[in-house]
Amino acid sequence: MPLTLLALAATAAGRVLPALDVDTTPAVFDLDERPDERRLLRLPALEFGLRMTPHCTAGTATAISVSVADTRLTLAGDDVTNGHLLEAELVVPGAQLPPLLVEDFCSAQSSGGDSRLIEGVLTAQLSLRCTNGDRQTVHYQSKRLDLRLNCRASAPQAEPLPASPP
Repeated sequence: MPLTLLALAATAAGRVLPALDVDTTPAVFDLDERPDERRLLRLPALEFGLRMTPHCTAGTATAISVSVADTRLTLAGDDVTNGHLLEAELVVPGAQLPPLLVEDFCSAQSSGGDSRLIEGVLTAQLSLRCTNGDRQTVHYQSKRLDLRLNCRASAPQAEPLPASPP
């Protein structure tokens, strides 16, 4: 049964499915002016902010796992409580990121100080583990991760000094 139908069936039956509320903060990368012919951008490690609130309808929240590329983060124990906000940072190394195609941004023809939001540069896979006695359930979801590119204004080129008279 598709997830949407399962959620509708559970709601119609008066049950509310466990959920994990997730908000993300975009990673930020400040970019220096690039030559016009360079369209592929190699990214450094990116840091994403996560704000998560677990809601297990029956039982207690016992763990939250986050996976992005080959990077994993697990929160468990006293850190995870039903209805309480958890904040975490997830750093994804640059070696795990594909090159990013960026056109008409931060080149000699563009102006410094520009900013561009790239939506869904990566996707986080999250799971919430709920425990009720000796029964455990795991609930999954995906969340897109965005990237904010900022173009640093390049310093103006200094004019050569006039030659001093002999």
